[in-house]
Amino acid sequence: MHHDLFSVDGPLWKFLFLAWPPVVFVAFLKLFPDFASKAVLSVLEQRHRRSLTQYKDMLDRDTATVVERTKGQIQVDHSTLKATMDFMAASQSRLREHTIGAVQVLWSEILVLRDVHANLATFETMFLDAEIAEAFREQDDEFILGWVAPYADENKIMQRNVEMTTLEAEKHRPFCGDRLWLIFVVLRSVYFRSAILVSWAFKKGVYTRMLDDSGIQQLLSGVVATADVAALRKDRARGFNQMLGRLEAMFLEEAARVMSGSEAFAASLIDLSAGLQVREKTSLDGGRSAG
Repeated sequence: MHHDLFSVDGPLWKFLFLAWPPVVFVAFLKLFPDFASKAVLSVLEQRHRRSLTQYKDMLDRDTATVVERTKGQIQVDHSTLKATMDFMAASQSRLREHTIGAVQVLWSEILVLRDVHANLATFETMFLDAEIAEAFREQDDEFILGWVAPYADENKIMQRNVEMTTLEAEKHRPFCGDRLWLIFVVLRSVYFRSAILVSWAFKKGVYTRMLDDSGIQQLLSGVVATADVAALRKDRARGFNQMLGRLEAMFLEEAARVMSGSEAFAASLIDLSAGLQVREKTSLDGGRSAG
């Protein structure tokens, strides 16, 4: 059947029915060109705002978690540090008490040595070289020899030296420091050696002055410079007595450093190391000279 072009069922109406939406859309864009871009931008902005809000919420949650975790770690670290500091303070306090006790014991023994051997310190100060030499050679001057009569028996001197090497002092050695202990041992050994020298003088009839003895010089080299020993040897009357006083002063100075704290104690060890290096170098130079 033939249909009219403009009838309701005609092809023109079908074309208009199918084509009007695109035509209207194109016409709308022509009439309102900014609407599409604004609509697209609005949609994108809303999506971006929603994403940003979600990201911010997630970041806030993560930040809060990190902050709480960090706070917890700081509290743990603070507690550990405080416990460590408390332990170190308590340990340092106990160590300081042991150190002070060790110094007291060693100094008490030095005072005993000074009292027991008081005449040794003044013997060379009281008499001239010639007077001492004649007294031991003749063995008949009771006044001069009376000052050192207790040292005539070598066996008694050796026994007394052993008795005065007390275990009490040895017990405190770990708490006094190597340098302080070295000064103490040198001073004690000088007294012991001096007592034996006087005992040998009674036996042999020949007296050797304390600072002229190679054994005492070797003992002193551990803590006193060789040049200082040589200078004191020139003072025949007071040299030995001054040397004993110097050793005591060195002990007290070192004791003050050891008792004052760890920094001074470390400095003490450095001084000891330097002194031993100088002594070793001196010994090597002496050996080369002798060779």
